[in-house]
Amino acid sequence: MRGQRFFVPLLMAALLTVSACSTNAPAPTDTPAPEATDSPTPEPADTPTPTPVLTTSFTPWPTLAPTPEPTVPPTPAPKITPSVSPTPTSPAQFCTGSASNRTFFLQAAHDLKFTIYCATSLPAGWSLASGNYAGSTLTLTYKYRTSTSKFTVQEGGFCVGNAVNCEGGPHPVAGSGTASFDGLSGAFLTTATGLLIAINPGTKTAYFITSTNVAAATLAGFSANMKAVPQT
Repeated sequence: MRGQRFFVPLLMAALLTVSACSTNAPAPTDTPAPEATDSPTPEPADTPTPTPVLTTSFTPWPTLAPTPEPTVPPTPAPKITPSVSPTPTSPAQFCTGSASNRTFFLQAAHDLKFTIYCATSLPAGWSLASGNYAGSTLTLTYKYRTSTSKFTVQEGGFCVGNAVNCEGGPHPVAGSGTASFDGLSGAFLTTATGLLIAINPGTKTAYFITSTNVAAATLAGFSANMKAVPQT
């Protein structure tokens, strides 16, 4: 009991002391609060919304090989056989030589007033080396390749009216015979200058064949194969 009575007066004294201190302390000064300023509130930046990437997953359709269409063979066009005109054949086609040689013979036959002849069926290697005509005569020379073998045909009015002296006569005749000239008959002579076949000497339609390095039988064959060129 004695303890309790002692504690109360002490507590009362403490409270009075605190109260006196509080009364003597200065009163607090009210500090005005700062006025609020209207600062714009920053709007949040628009963050672009990413476009979603759609990942498509699919299973491709199986590749189907095209079914080949049946091949239909084309219907062949009817074959038209053109009407081909035959290549014109020269009337002097039988003459030994080139196309230009045959043209020459045809022109000579047209221009001259008597029947002219050309060599035919000559063996390979023989050809017309030269040919010319003037007035009433025609001279042809045939030659074998590049050798000295040749024969010359003279046609027309050579030494008209002087048969004896034709071709440089009179001729010493070592032998004589007959020869054919496309069906015409003539003399086959061996002269000092060589072989000579003479048909109708001294006339306007005389034909002579002379030769160099040609055998008699060969020359007789050449003479027999002479052929008339048609006049066009």
